[in-house]
Amino acid sequence: MTRRWFSLVVPLALPWALACATPSATGPSEAASAGGEGGEASGEATAEAQRADAHERGPLGALHAGDTLTYLVHDATGDHRAYYLVHEVVRRGDAVAVRLRPIGAPVGESLVIFGGWIVAGPEGVLALEPHVSLGEPGFVPIGVDGALVTEARGMVAWRVPPRWSNADARAFETDAVDGWRLADVHDAIEGPVRGEGCVRLERSDASITTAFVVCRNVGVLRMERRGEGDESDGSWRLVDLGAAAGELDDQPLGAGVEGPSADRGAIP
Repeated sequence: MTRRWFSLVVPLALPWALACATPSATGPSEAASAGGEGGEASGEATAEAQRADAHERGPLGALHAGDTLTYLVHDATGDHRAYYLVHEVVRRGDAVAVRLRPIGAPVGESLVIFGGWIVAGPEGVLALEPHVSLGEPGFVPIGVDGALVTEARGMVAWRVPPRWSNADARAFETDAVDGWRLADVHDAIEGPVRGEGCVRLERSDASITTAFVVCRNVGVLRMERRGEGDESDGSWRLVDLGAAAGELDDQPLGAGVEGPSADRGAIP
């Protein structure tokens, strides 16, 4: 029976307000004219651009509604691609919640990712297990203040507390969170999709070790399971963000997507 080991479901920077007007060489009458309808529209556009920029730089800022996450999956049956649609992005308070929906049939047998919610906010970055109640129309896992709602608290699959993102966390962090332990911290990870502010988590169950890398800008970047003798039991790697499902179908899997196939299972 396939084990549901993972669920895909990472405080936001506030935009700077326009504290003062830019000095202008125009006279009073021209300034008054500029402050009319056209000036108001320009000011609104500027404020909107600032909000958009703040979101881009905030947690999960690289994920936008309508984007597609493409993962290269390697398991016992070979290489495959798995697609997840960014179905919804909700910002409330200092938190953001992103709902991911799988496109097409599930990929892989020993390593399965379920669609669900990823939440980033004051409590850190966390993913929710898929559940029928969490997928009901209108449901959002964060309240107006950005805090996780009661219905979602019992569905947390994994969590990266804020302290784990500190560069020196590995020097002192020993307590596991929800069974997961901090394995490493990376300021950035280069690849087909760049990960920023990344943390590696690990958990061992019997003879299986599960590891994945969560990055502040994109959520889950890489995943892997290893059995006895450090033998890979399957891996996932984010290889594209934005392209629609099907646009990569003509490209070869493995080396053609992300470099030498011998490196495809390695997680930093």
